[in-house]
Amino acid sequence: MKFFGLQVHLRDGPCPCPYDCAWPVSGATLVRRSMWCRRWAGMLSRPFAPGHSIPMLSRHEESFSPISTRWSSSYSRIMKRNRVPYIDFETGFPKGETPKQTVGTAFTLAKQQKLERLLEATPQTTFRGRVIKQLSTRRIRHSGRGDVGRITTRHREGGTMQRLRFVDFKRARKDIPASVLRIEYSPERTSHVALIQYEDGVLSYILAPLTLRPGDQVVASESANIVPGNCLPLRSIPAGSIVHNIELRPGAGGQLIRAAGTFATIITKDRHFATIKLRSTEIRKFPLECWASIGQLSHLERAMRFKGRQ
Repeated sequence: MKFFGLQVHLRDGPCPCPYDCAWPVSGATLVRRSMWCRRWAGMLSRPFAPGHSIPMLSRHEESFSPISTRWSSSYSRIMKRNRVPYIDFETGFPKGETPKQTVGTAFTLAKQQKLERLLEATPQTTFRGRVIKQLSTRRIRHSGRGDVGRITTRHREGGTMQRLRFVDFKRARKDIPASVLRIEYSPERTSHVALIQYEDGVLSYILAPLTLRPGDQVVASESANIVPGNCLPLRSIPAGSIVHNIELRPGAGGQLIRAAGTFATIITKDRHFATIKLRSTEIRKFPLECWASIGQLSHLERAMRFKGRQ
């Protein structure tokens, strides 16, 4: 028979692998057993990770063979810290030191209202064009169908084809300045999204604050300025500031305050937690290692839409 283009002769006898497993096989299972033994031998030859080895059942001569277990912290020290190092692709070395913080005062709601009055001449308009195909996927609708896929409500069709945008809630590219290219409408969420381009050319979508305009500079850094669109840990944001896209756990990505026109206010901070008043008037504590973005989210006029009833 041919196996991956190679001529293989089927015969009965011991396993042909060079690892002395002493397992008799038939001709029909010769190729499969050979691949199975090579895979186990490769797993047994891995180096042990200190403190992360567990016994796992093996079908070789040794009844139990310790096999190293790989955790996220064993192969990458930055995996659980939500810090992606910035590497200069031209030289292969990290960039120099990030610029120091020049705007460190609290970004309050009153300060944002003053900024809105200054930007009345340049309202936030959405881009009238196609979405980037690589940063979106087609939205699949399941209208009128039950949990088994059968039609339970008739006359519910797919509607207009929409594409879901891949929004970066983690802001994982730290210490890399980015420029806002345009503000786009997102059909799957109430707030607008902003298309940004980093200095190394990478494109990404983020949630657009109310006072963000094309051409502005945004950055996710521990020493970033306290201006709308920037992302900082709660430890670096002064009390009284309004924020959105707040993490529940450090490194998990923003999960709260993501709807249109919403914002949360940092009330106080202590040694380990920040007390934040949410849009629902709930007062909640967050670890200081959680990240959040500055400002109120865009698309305030969504609350004034006509719903077709008096």
